[in-house]
Amino acid sequence: MIDVGLRVFLAVGAIGTLAGAWLVYFTLKANHDWARRKYAIDMLSHWNEHVYPHFRAIENVYPHVRQFDHGEKKFKELTYDTAKEVWKCDPDDAAHWKVKSATLELLNYFEFITTAYSQNVADPAIIEHSFRNALVQWHDILTNFIKVAQEGLGFQPWQPFLDVVATWKSPGTQKRKKTA
Repeated sequence: MIDVGLRVFLAVGAIGTLAGAWLVYFTLKANHDWARRKYAIDMLSHWNEHVYPHFRAIENVYPHVRQFDHGEKKFKELTYDTAKEVWKCDPDDAAHWKVKSATLELLNYFEFITTAYSQNVADPAIIEHSFRNALVQWHDILTNFIKVAQEGLGFQPWQPFLDVVATWKSPGTQKRKKTA
């Protein structure tokens, strides 16, 4: 009788342990998914403080740089010659130096966002839904600056940004599965 009771007790204990492990796994997974969504939302809430001052610095020198040209059906961009002038400017050329600094900071922030997206650090569905159009637009506006920087440095400093934008721009891009 004691042998049967002990076996029942061990079986119930094993089932309880298994149920507890299952509960811990799903709780940790839910917390992880929530943290990824929260991280993406925090990035979105900080967008203006990271982008607007730099956009303003660029627009002060190149007004309407983000304006849509209905004739060409695209946004204006920094021309190759302008990008080269900005890239090669000296610190005593205050206006261009501010544009260069602002553009570098923008591109670094965009790389941060797209790296979080591509590495699934932040929720990819939120990132794509919230940032896709803006990042593609900024890519098109700054594409010449990106080329000039690559030529000047000898490597591409914002490759994650370029990779994600290329994926988003390519037709037939599959949507990522939502995390929750």
